[in-house]
Amino acid sequence: MAKRLEIVEGVLVRSARERIPYTPRYSVSGLFVTLGPHVDLASHEQLLSSTFGSADWLWSGDDEFRFEKANRILTGVKLGTAEEGPVDARGPAAWLDLPCISGGLQAESEEDFAACPMASRWVSDDGRWLICAAGRELTPTAAFLRLRVAEFLDFVFADGVLVGWILESPARFLVREWESPPGVDCDPVLNVGLREFLSIVVEPGIEALQEGNPLVHSSLARLRGRLARIPADSRRDILIERIDDLTEEWPSSSPGSKRA
Repeated sequence: MAKRLEIVEGVLVRSARERIPYTPRYSVSGLFVTLGPHVDLASHEQLLSSTFGSADWLWSGDDEFRFEKANRILTGVKLGTAEEGPVDARGPAAWLDLPCISGGLQAESEEDFAACPMASRWVSDDGRWLICAAGRELTPTAAFLRLRVAEFLDFVFADGVLVGWILESPARFLVREWESPPGVDCDPVLNVGLREFLSIVVEPGIEALQEGNPLVHSSLARLRGRLARIPADSRRDILIERIDDLTEEWPSSSPGSKRA
């Protein structure tokens, strides 16, 4: 029997067989996950016009959940990575122990709505799991449901309400913009490197970076050096480029600072 769930308050969906049939893409510049048929801005606009749900209208920063008009099945998402870390260092790590059920989502009615992004993020020590949660303290109970809505992407519900999502192997899906990522695993050093990058570009690290804090710049320089020593990989290059962009946009306040 299909479970009745809520994407946001008052927006009802039911579990369905049809999962999102696309591979995740993780934009390290925008820090968001996308799954959908679009390959550029024009096809993204086409997706928005041919589906319904939530959208990042006028740069609102909202998450996107797009449902097909014909059958109301969830066909694409865009999910922002929160800028805050969890209260507890382990964060929602216990979510990974929840049993995982495969299935998609079907909207009960055709309507547009707003969906605020999650409030906090957590990455496992090995970089294999990225979790974004609606709150900063969420301990799983028997009322939690972990639904694998696409390959490598899970939605987590508590008492029937969406409270977070889990992306497996985020470094594997690093992209610049709309391109498809390589369909293979990446070097374990890149997994850990992305975790370290995300641990730096999180508040209060973001503010410190913008203020030119030399310690933050040193951390990014050391990370860049380690990444440069692993085998060539387009995803490695993407992360290195992002580090370069940030350090050039927000220079270190330390005189004579140099890249590692």
